[in-house]
Amino acid sequence: MKAILACDPKGGIGKNNGLPWDRLDGDLKRFKQLTDGQRLVMGSNTWKSLPVKPLPNRLHWVMTSDPSCIKGYNDVTQLLNPALLTEDVWCIGGATLFKQQYDRIHELHLSVTYQIYDCDTYIDLDQVYKDFKVESRTEHSDHAYEVLTRK
Repeated sequence: MKAILACDPKGGIGKNNGLPWDRLDGDLKRFKQLTDGQRLVMGSNTWKSLPVKPLPNRLHWVMTSDPSCIKGYNDVTQLLNPALLTEDVWCIGGATLFKQQYDRIHELHLSVTYQIYDCDTYIDLDQVYKDFKVESRTEHSDHAYEVLTRK
């Protein structure tokens, strides 16, 4: 499984079920390029936070104990079989799903902001850097984009 996330230097990924920053230079464009035509798995809060539902040209799986949150979207399914979470599926968040699927993730695309934000949701960034090797890093005006693989 692959994952794609953005965080601040302390591992902050969210505030009030949304992103704590307005936008990151090129981050949404990169997200679209990487996930276009792909299968996405996300938690219900991530689903609720999407500005457009469903995201075009992607298959969405929402991990939730409350299927009513996805009612009315025919091409969105509740993922029932964790064995389907293969390497060609993208985990796009949030923190709970990322933590639950952490051991299955073999490749992580991480945008790390230079600024620290007021967040209420975090990933353990120190643990990520212990378990993953940075394969590439590209500096942008407001963040660094890293591709990491499991050690």
